[in-house]
Formats: sequence, structure tokens, C-alpha cells
Amino acid sequence: MKDERRAREAWQKARTLPQKEKRPIADVFGDLAAEYSVEPGSKQMRGRIPPIIKNGGSPLLEKEAFELKPGDLSSVIQVERGMFVILYCQEINPPKEVKFEQVKDTLRSDLQRKKELLAINEFFGNVISKSTIVNHLTNETSTPKTKTIPQQGPVPSPMPNQPGQQGQQGQQGQQGQQGENIPVPRAK
Repeated sequence: MKDERRAREAWQKARTLPQKEKRPIADVFGDLAAEYSVEPGSKQMRGRIPPIIKNGGSPLLEKEAFELKPGDLSSVIQVERGMFVILYCQEINPPKEVKFEQVKDTLRSDLQRKKELLAINEFFGNVISKSTIVNHLTNETSTPKTKTIPQQGPVPSPMPNQPGQQGQQGQQGQQGQQGENIPVPRAK
């Protein structure tokens, strides 16, 4: 849910409706998930989600989930900015014993992919930090030394001039990095 008020409203209903309507909490929870959830998968599955695993990337959600016992309802949990969830624990899956040899290849490929992503991010971060970027829509330039510089004058047209027409640059040309005038080629 994207609204804490609606999340608290759903949580209150999940706590009171089962006794009021004499229905199992799992049924009530499913109805509430179908009504209140903004996540299409959860909405369609009536709140059923895959088992939550430890070290899955959401520490607060995992902390709440692993404190629940079957039949327990969590509090309203803010999992990210503006996103709230409520958990209902139907059952606890026992941990599985796995031998290192069974998961070695999967771990190796996961680590390799993470290293590749880090290298890609570092490479593009370096490229961007050394590049001059001109946004023709907002008429701003971002350079390695400065963040944003509004340009003076009209926004140059990103489209080449049509024969017989003059572009937005006019006869003056475009300014280079040091302020010198660069002639703009014209079609004859």
C-alpha cells in the first residue's frame, strides 16, 4: 500500500473482522489484500507471496516476518519510502540443509554477475563524471566541474537544417566550450 492511513485501516480490519464475521483470518486477509494492495501480483493472489528468506534484501521486513508465529498478523511495516505492507503468517517452512557443492555454481555465477555490474557502474560513473552533457530540452549543460549551467539564448535545434531554412541558431553559429563561435554549416 502506498498510503500509511489506508495500511492502518486494512490492518485494523484484519484484526477485527475475523471475530466480527466469524471467518478465518486467512480468508479476511485475502479479501483485504485484494481490496487494498497496490501491487498487482499480491492483489491477484489475494496476499499470497513466496516464502520470505533471510538476507533477501529487506532487513526490516525480514525482522518482522521471522518474529511471527503461524496465525500472527504483523504491524504495518514501511518497506520503502511510501510503501507499506502487512504480513499474515500461515505457516513456517523448516530450513533446508544444503551442501556447498550443490550451490557452488549458482553462488559463483551470482558473484560474477555482481562484480560485472559493479564494474559497469564504475565505468559509466567515470565516463559521466568526465563528460559534458547538453540537455537541449531544458537548455542546460552539465560539465565535470559544474553541475548545471543554464545556457543563454534560444535552445539550438537538435534537428539538422532543412534546405532553404535557417535553424534556431541563426547566422551566429554555436558557442564552443571556451566561448568561441563555431560556424554552422548551411545547405545551399
